[in-house]
Amino acid sequence: MHVGGKSLSARMDGEVMSDINVTPLVDIMLVLLIVFIITAPVIHQAFKLNLPKENAQKHELQNSDITIEISGAGAYSMNGKPVTEDGLLTELQGVERGNGSDARINLHADESTQYTNIARVLALAQQAGLSKIAFVTSPQNETR
Repeated sequence: MHVGGKSLSARMDGEVMSDINVTPLVDIMLVLLIVFIITAPVIHQAFKLNLPKENAQKHELQNSDITIEISGAGAYSMNGKPVTEDGLLTELQGVERGNGSDARINLHADESTQYTNIARVLALAQQAGLSKIAFVTSPQNETR
């Protein structure tokens, strides 16, 4: 391609430029390096999580223990009686007044339930002033 009588690929003296201009490449690499240096600590932010093991010790139920079940559809029941979300909060507040914060909640959640249902129960327990919550699991070899 000729512009103004001169070839774009030719130098002023007529020689062809055979070396590569690496300045733009170095600029891009430095920008990428800075981006990775800034974002790397953010990506690896995590919190320590102790996951339940299937060989956990069995907890014996006490008289003050409460059993809350969450079905796969998100229906709640407390000690075997179906309750609504508002009714569950009322019942938990009554338990807190009767037993204090020493009552333990045993939370049974179906495998197919959404986490939002579990989070709601945890929030309701916190509103009622109860903080001892046990997530009930079954051993892997046990069939339903």
